[in-house]
Amino acid sequence: MNKEEKKKNQAEFAKIDSLISTYKKGIAAHTFKENEELTVITVDLSKIDIYKDCSSETLLNDAIYEFAEDMFSSYSDAEKVSFSFVFPEGMKDEEKQKIKDIFHIHYGSKYKAAKIRLRKQMILSLIFVFIGFILLSLHLIYTTYNADSIYGEIIEIFAWVFIWEAAEALFVNSIDNRSDLNLFSALYLADLK
Repeated sequence: MNKEEKKKNQAEFAKIDSLISTYKKGIAAHTFKENEELTVITVDLSKIDIYKDCSSETLLNDAIYEFAEDMFSSYSDAEKVSFSFVFPEGMKDEEKQKIKDIFHIHYGSKYKAAKIRLRKQMILSLIFVFIGFILLSLHLIYTTYNADSIYGEIIEIFAWVFIWEAAEALFVNSIDNRSDLNLFSALYLADLK
């Protein structure tokens, strides 16, 4: 890639913020409103199948969740979100409330699962560090008496693999899991109108 192409690419990347702002104010203006504290996302349910196939009206269509997550995580700068549902004409109030309840329960369940996954990851990381420490201790004891043995090196490799996996889980994977936890928390705590 030559210098001219790099400059052209950098100029294109510099436009991203203005493109997103134009998108929010133009194309998505009827579904997305935001201020510093709150993002209001309008979810139009009037033209889609609301319920997931084969669910006997107990699960919402995945497209609803995908839309909610995409709009909030991709375009929102606010920490809080509110959803304004547009229901089909003639829908009874009981069914409207049922849809809101299913939406709310879905993100409660997702939040709970993400929290459990994060806790399991922490526990597993601590176990891996402990196993790695024990293996390193065994390596030191073993190599003291058998300095030329290849088995001592194998023990050391296993020890560092456990420690590496613990570090990866704590410092790399936990970032994604915390991000999911924050997303599901915001969506669970969202005001549903």
